Amino acid sequence: MTSRKLALLSLLLLGCESEEHVVDYPEHGAHPIKVISIKEGIQAFSLDDDFVLGKLSDDQLVNVITIMDVAKTQGFDEFTLLAIAFRESSFKTGLVSKQGDVGIFQINARWWWKKLGYKNRAEFTKKNQDLATSAKNAIIIIKKFKRFKTCRGDRVFACYNGGPGWLLSKNIEKIKAYQKRVIRARYLIKRHMKRWKKEIKDEQSRSP
Repeated sequence: MTSRKLALLSLLLLGCESEEHVVDYPEHGAHPIKVISIKEGIQAFSLDDDFVLGKLSDDQLVNVITIMDVAKTQGFDEFTLLAIAFRESSFKTGLVSKQGDVGIFQINARWWWKKLGYKNRAEFTKKNQDLATSAKNAIIIIKKFKRFKTCRGDRVFACYNGGPGWLLSKNIEKIKAYQKRVIRARYLIKRHMKRWKKEIKDEQSRSP
């Protein structure tokens, strides 16, 4: 049973009282896992990526359009950019992690504010809440990473998560798992794109 299934783990003891709550589980990126605590066991469910991508809200679709527009103007592969954005934030804006990862692409303020030419972390954090700005910076970062041998091809996703030295990281297995999930997200995004474009067109036609 894999994370691509609706049920990630099922361990249910009949006749036990349960308490339901939602928690964040870092291994699964931005997607929450629904956990049901039981007196003598745990039952947990994780949303399948394919299901999540098939149920985007209007706000998420608008964010997808913006990312695609930035990719087009920058001459960058839209599916690479969308796959990273989905894995980092599920196309949701306004996010700042405890580690200082900012915006829809979760760019780390401590590591990147100076390298990207900002006056300080506060300025970086504020300006990267803007989706177009964050997308442009994500492209700059990806292009910087692609200069390294360890970041060529699909390994650029591992670099986005763990830096050019990811092969020497103590978290290498988590980084490899992140890379695989982004590659899968890219595949699913390509599969959903035709329907998304139709939904976007329909929504635009209804707008005054």
